[in-house]
Amino acid sequence: MNGNQGGPQMRQPEDPTQFAWPLEPHAGTAVLAAIEARRSTARMDTETEVPQAALERALALATLAPNHRLTQPWRFSVVRGDARRRVGAAMSDESVASGRVAPQRAPLEAAKWLRAPVVVVVSHIPAADPVMCHEDRLATGAAVQNLLLALGAQGLATMWRTGAAAASAAVKEAVGLAPEEEIVAFVYVGWPLADAALPPRRRRPQEELTRWIDA
Repeated sequence: MNGNQGGPQMRQPEDPTQFAWPLEPHAGTAVLAAIEARRSTARMDTETEVPQAALERALALATLAPNHRLTQPWRFSVVRGDARRRVGAAMSDESVASGRVAPQRAPLEAAKWLRAPVVVVVSHIPAADPVMCHEDRLATGAAVQNLLLALGAQGLATMWRTGAAAASAAVKEAVGLAPEEEIVAFVYVGWPLADAALPPRRRRPQEELTRWIDA
């Protein structure tokens, strides 16, 4: 594959099946820097492949998210290549049939799945127990954050999306999910475009959002 074109230069591992992280002087500092640097990036190179090893490493780290009762509810469906067109067409057809999208906009709806070379569908099957279902949903969201950080640390661009497609029966069927499965995220993954300028961050300061309770 030509997935390293345009991407960062990475240390080659002795074992080619293992992905090699760039060397960092201090692991704790690297974690803080990865969190601080993470951004949602919509503009990606749609042609250059994402290395299989980079995806596998990020997915492995996603599964280390905190999880009450170790139910490990998260499931990952990696959609790439022509599968993106198939899923996009299914979503578009359903959107037009339901009246949510006008027929003339069907091609634009289908093209949403081509905005990145890889789309990771993150889902879970809701537990019958409402408390466990709530906890599993939150744990799956934590796995998404791990996934975003791990991909970003490797120089890749990501965008977390949901929208109407998250509840689409056609998308679930096309991806191979059970009808009752809940989609938590569509994570778009690709190499960032060189001229993709990032807007200023829009975050309220933590001082406005935090209460300190000492007694």
